[in-house]
Amino acid sequence: MEGWNSVYVGSAPLPAEILRWLAKRAGAELWSTKHDIVMATHEAAMIVATSEGERTFTLPKPMAALEGDQMRQVYDLNMEMGKVKIFTNTIRKD
Repeated sequence: MEGWNSVYVGSAPLPAEILRWLAKRAGAELWSTKHDIVMATHEAAMIVATSEGERTFTLPKPMAALEGDQMRQVYDLNMEMGKVKIFTNTIRKD
């Protein structure tokens, strides 16, 4: 359709590889180089590792990890399966 992309899937669930391929074809930016679970709002983002190992996590705007990291857009992460990292762009006042 003009101005947006649509895909009809008659059966589900689709494997992550197909969803990632469809997203790339639609022009979406993939936030993780792995098949991780990513959830986000304007002020926060979360990544859940679906496998062990290194990945690059690229945010659409600078955010800081809750562990007190500096705000940046790209993170090289080494995560264990099931681990969660949370990022925010709000200033914390401890």
